Amino acid sequence: MLELTAPAIAALRGVLTSEDVGLRLSASAGGCKGIRYCMSVACETCPDDTVCDIEGVRIIVDSLSLPLLSGTCIDFVESERGPGFVFDNPNFPGRCSCGEAG
Repeated sequence: MLELTAPAIAALRGVLTSEDVGLRLSASAGGCKGIRYCMSVACETCPDDTVCDIEGVRIIVDSLSLPLLSGTCIDFVESERGPGFVFDNPNFPGRCSCGEAG
């Protein structure tokens, strides 16, 4: 389904607590690459969610976002713009012309 790099796993472990259900990822049309990502701490799961555990990080994806996120690799990087998550999604290849979208 998804891949997390070691830096992404470390960053998420620093954010998620034992009280959290996991990390909810969603995707929708938009942004300059054609897709917009959303990450949030999940308080619950829904019946149509897909849940997976990647090295102790629980990832929750809704059924509409799953095909958009399938095969995506999420990394955490430090850059001149600051630290952040970068999505490498084979379903939406290429970069935007402004260079801001990963």
